[in-house]
Amino acid sequence: MRQQADQQGADSIGADLLGMIGAIAGSSFAYLITSHLAKLESVVACAMIISFSVFASTRRSQPLLWWASLGAIAGGIGGTGSVLGNYIPQIDLPDKETIRYQIIGFFSITGFVSGIFLGRNAHKENVRHPKDFIRGASALTTSIFAVLVTLQFTDKGIDAARTLSSKLSVSTTILAASLTIPGWVGYQLSRPRVLVKKLLSHDP
Repeated sequence: MRQQADQQGADSIGADLLGMIGAIAGSSFAYLITSHLAKLESVVACAMIISFSVFASTRRSQPLLWWASLGAIAGGIGGTGSVLGNYIPQIDLPDKETIRYQIIGFFSITGFVSGIFLGRNAHKENVRHPKDFIRGASALTTSIFAVLVTLQFTDKGIDAARTLSSKLSVSTTILAASLTIPGWVGYQLSRPRVLVKKLLSHDP
């Protein structure tokens, strides 16, 4: 019994380590891509990363892939949030209204499609509930922002860190609302089809 418990403990530690590696790798990769693009290009790249990550997580159940997907989502939001944080104060841009609508539109479509991916595969045991995605991605995004603000404080002082924190907070709120509300709608709309298929599969 003790040997079995030790083995389970070792397996749990190994899974946690793989999850940490996946989260770091996914977030770093996505952040490096999205943070070095212009505003709209960053938005499109982030939207593609989120859609692909959600889709991939419905196909495999390994902890490494799950955490890498969450890391990629968090890293994409972190990178795009940084880009948009620098853009938001530029209120005199002539195309500001068009760009704002484009940003919200891209992320709304992304959230809706991601919700459909999750809803259609909700009957699978390996597919997590949307609240698990939101909780995990939110925690990782907060960690990324904390690192960015800390680095800004180390490099430029408290005022610069406070300004960056405010920008990230505003941009993250916009991105989160644009993703989660349409995402929940997509999830709910795709659920009836899943439930019907599940009921039909139990017919004699």
